[in-house]
Amino acid sequence: MCHIKVSLWLGFIVSFPYIFYEFWKFIKPGLYKKEIKAARGMVFICSFLFLFGVAFGYFLISPVAVTFLASYSVSPDVVNTTTLDSFVDNMTMFTLPMGLIFELPVVIYFLAKIGIVSSPMLAQYRRHAVVVITILSAIITPTTDIFTMTLVGLPLYALYEISIIVTKKVDQERAAKDLIDDTENG
Repeated sequence: MCHIKVSLWLGFIVSFPYIFYEFWKFIKPGLYKKEIKAARGMVFICSFLFLFGVAFGYFLISPVAVTFLASYSVSPDVVNTTTLDSFVDNMTMFTLPMGLIFELPVVIYFLAKIGIVSSPMLAQYRRHAVVVITILSAIITPTTDIFTMTLVGLPLYALYEISIIVTKKVDQERAAKDLIDDTENG
């Protein structure tokens, strides 16, 4: 069963760019030209962010967390045994969520395009975001190690700041478009 699970997850990770490309090809005919133009490069950006997040989880978080979990001992009477199934579950927990979480700037971009979020709003709720990021990093890392939680939390905070920058660009584009519309109508 473990081999099938590994094959499925690795297949999903490797084929994610193609899956997302096919998803984009399905959605693209239903969009207006300006929406297609606004989403230009999304397949590449989403694929890059997802694969970068998976690589981050695999190469940075996993070694630290697996070492911690392997050396963790409740008492000398309890033997810490690691099975292949638990190892695969842990590796899945360290890689896939990071790949999905690294999609945060893309999600914020679309929320900004719709008008749900703005850069002043994201900046105003930065403290709340730090609390949510801390809780999220505690959930992602099953260890109680503050180093591992910080290792997860810092990139998440960086992604939040990148999201603010992306939202500022969307806000500027919207303001420029509104200015053009005002001069044409008024």
